[in-house]
Amino acid sequence: MNAEVLDHAMREAGLIEQARAMMPELKRRARAAEAARMLQTETIDDFRKAGFFKILQSPAYGGFGLSPLTLCRVVFEVGRGDMSAGWVLFVLALHQYEVTLMGEAACETIWGENPDALVASSVAPFGALERVEGGFRLNGRWRFSSGIDHSDWVGVGGLVANLDGKGKDFRMSLIPTKDARIDPQSWNPFGLAGTGSKDLDIDNVFVPEHLSFSLVDAHRMIGQDKLSRNFRYPFWIVFNAVLGAAIIGGANGGVDEAIEQMSVRVGSADNGNGKQAAADDHFVRMRVGRARVLVRTAQARYSAIFAEMDDYISKGEAIPVEQRMHYIAEIAQCGRDCEEAVLTLYKTTGGRGISLDNNMQAILRNVLAGANHVAMNLDPMLQNLGGQLLGGEIPPVMC
Repeated sequence: MNAEVLDHAMREAGLIEQARAMMPELKRRARAAEAARMLQTETIDDFRKAGFFKILQSPAYGGFGLSPLTLCRVVFEVGRGDMSAGWVLFVLALHQYEVTLMGEAACETIWGENPDALVASSVAPFGALERVEGGFRLNGRWRFSSGIDHSDWVGVGGLVANLDGKGKDFRMSLIPTKDARIDPQSWNPFGLAGTGSKDLDIDNVFVPEHLSFSLVDAHRMIGQDKLSRNFRYPFWIVFNAVLGAAIIGGANGGVDEAIEQMSVRVGSADNGNGKQAAADDHFVRMRVGRARVLVRTAQARYSAIFAEMDDYISKGEAIPVEQRMHYIAEIAQCGRDCEEAVLTLYKTTGGRGISLDNNMQAILRNVLAGANHVAMNLDPMLQNLGGQLLGGEIPPVMC
């Protein structure tokens, strides 16, 4: 193991250990974050002090430049304490990777004066993007901007006609958060309330060319071969993987909660031999074991996916689209498996589980909400993968 690899491994281990140490406090803060419909500033400060926002940031601007798998592993642990916290961490730490892909001018604008600047997002092209001299102009309303209250910048998605008149480009354009109006009343979900994923209104804001990033080019991995190895992963794979990591973390927290509750629970009925401990119930044992296997398998899938991608990167090869279709589907399968795991666990709670004081119902709501994200929409991903395996054409922007 060379010195650089060893250094990265040691740094990753330290980051994961810090995340594990935070879990009790994150769990304690979860209800207050849900009630406030946003994470506490103290939680963001804890993430900042731990260096979590530096994981994917360019080393030229004070970041660690580690593998996205490292961020996934940290999010696994944070989400285990509070899935909303894991979700906000995934968003605000992920976009450090994107800014690096955007190039030197973008990095200098975002981090030149403030290397701790954070970027939130609303990726779907809800509003209007217009090409103008020197850049683009934004107008409209964008939805679901997780962690927006804690960000310095926000990137919003938009469609604009290509210069050759053929088709449209899908772009992410970055503006200072202060140039958008946050609607505090727009976020009132049944799950992941602590993410603070509020709507934004943007009126006639100019975006210089260097702060607008083609997600179509990112799909094609244009220019990434010139970057250091940890920035040679396909952006959409990284996006979906880190998002899925928050869901896996939430489901793992569900397993922890079930073990804690079932270890002390005693049934209400006396069968003549005394009341039965839940831990001795055959069906409770089966459900807890089933959930653990589902979540562990989902988490292990990440190591396999990144190991395959690392093999291509080590050989200096781009990761084939055919393989990326597998990875996208496999990550979405993790979301489906985590849904099954928490639903399986919830059934062990009985009547106790319907109380808002029971942590299991909150975990269930969070996992179901997260798994409803378009990145976890397994059915079309399997359809496209199956079509490709059976000789059909690969969709132009699939992974």
